[in-house]
Amino acid sequence: MRVFFIITLLFCATLYAKINVSVSIIPQAFFVKQIAGDLVDVNIMVDKGKSPETYEPSMKQLLELNKSSVYFNIGMPFEDAWLDRFKAVNKNMKIVPPLNEMESKKYFNHNHNNNHSHKHAPHIWLSFVLSKSHIKQIAETLINLDSNNKAIYEKNLNDFLEKIDKAFLDAKNKIKDKNKSFLVYHPAWNYIAEELGLIEYSIELDGKEAKISHTKDILDLIKKYNIKTIFVQPQFSQKSAIAIAKEAGIRIDVVDPLEYDWLNNINYFIDLLSKE
Repeated sequence: MRVFFIITLLFCATLYAKINVSVSIIPQAFFVKQIAGDLVDVNIMVDKGKSPETYEPSMKQLLELNKSSVYFNIGMPFEDAWLDRFKAVNKNMKIVPPLNEMESKKYFNHNHNNNHSHKHAPHIWLSFVLSKSHIKQIAETLINLDSNNKAIYEKNLNDFLEKIDKAFLDAKNKIKDKNKSFLVYHPAWNYIAEELGLIEYSIELDGKEAKISHTKDILDLIKKYNIKTIFVQPQFSQKSAIAIAKEAGIRIDVVDPLEYDWLNNINYFIDLLSKE
């Protein structure tokens, strides 16, 4: 009887044990939680206040990584340096490849209709279309890991996709007849710009601070397109942006692309753009 009781407890513990997954950035944790809720624990590698550009994992993160069944790659440059080492920590962990290897390039090339050059960027979560693809990828992976809760994952997925579609329609209405050009320090928002028919200009050039000649070009752009705001993010120096804003007589707004509540953050950014 006692043996039967122990076996039953072990079976129940296995049946209701939470899945542990790892993600690269905070918005991915939001995606996972929208699909899985409390069914899944999420280990975030680039946590609050950290920058993907200067990332190194902590010992605690590596220990958590050892518990994960899957790692959702997002295609950030730091992953190229660390993914093999992450895999060495947990050889049983499945690494789900990023969409931006193929899909985002195809999407970007197909939709690119602005007359300014723009390199392919890794910020696929800052896209309504590509985020939906990544979210579907997350849901499919979780269903494969935990088929007992397939109905929950599928319902949550459909509900979340509906919210994203509504946010996209609202965004298009909000920026309709508004200024089509906006200025950032770091070029993170190019996908959303493409989707909404906007043009993103950046102060940072090829990952470096603006030189004097480029600063002059930026000041000319501000005047030409009647730009009222420079959007900066907390992970980067704001020194040159503040200097340019002061000289041009425009304001600075801080928007963090790595905020947890992805949907609210996107809506917040669109609201700011609608005031341009």
